[in-house]
This record gives sequence, C-alpha cells and structure tokens, in this order.
Amino acid sequence: MNPLDRTVASMMSKFGTTAYISVAISEEYDPATSENTVSYQDYLVNIMVFDYVRKNEGEGTEQNTLIKTGDKQVYVQPPQKTEVGLALPHLSANSDMLKIGDKLYKIVTVKQLNPSLAQDSCVLYELYVRE
Repeated sequence: MNPLDRTVASMMSKFGTTAYISVAISEEYDPATSENTVSYQDYLVNIMVFDYVRKNEGEGTEQNTLIKTGDKQVYVQPPQKTEVGLALPHLSANSDMLKIGDKLYKIVTVKQLNPSLAQDSCVLYELYVRE
C-alpha cells in the first residue's frame, strides 16, 4: 500500500463513516408517462463529510454557481482500496447519487485524486453534493 492510500485509510478509520454511492446503470423512456426511469447500482463506500462555508461578503461569482445551504464536500475512499475485486465505475455528475443515512444527495461535481493515469490507482474522490 502506498503512503497516500495509508493516509486515506487512517483518516477514514478515525473520522469517516459509510454511505452508498448510487451509480446510474440504465435509463429507459416510458412514452405512456413521458418520463425516464433510471436504474441504479449501489456501492458501499467509506466517506468523510464536510459542510461548505457560505460567504456573502467580498467578490462574488456568476449567477447559479454559488454554494447553497446544505451543500456538502465529501471525500470518498474507492471501494477497491478496502475490498479486493470491487471497483467503482466512473462517477458522473448530475446522474449519480450519494445516500448518507436517510438523506439522498445529487452529485454535482466529481474530482479524482489520482497520481497516475490508471483508473485503479485512484486514491480519493472529492464530491460536491447537493440535497
């Protein structure tokens, strides 16, 4: 295990909890209801959750890019780092979800901490989620 993986594993064991990432695996259109039905696959992951600080003073940002009350920053340890053979598929913003307890969050952005280009070398995901 490399030093980055050891650090993430240590922090997750001390300060983390578990949650489910729901990855969209298929989508079907129902012409009778004019709605899409999405099927999800759940993956158990270790996470650390942080609130964003909302600042109203100072220089602002463009409309619709502000952090809203209740938004969270979530660090996710890839499941393949804790269970051999289990890999998390590519996460997609605006279609995949995060379930923390009884709350469901939409994944707004996904950032991968990956010192190499190999998908299986990902050390940590940073998610920005919104309820």
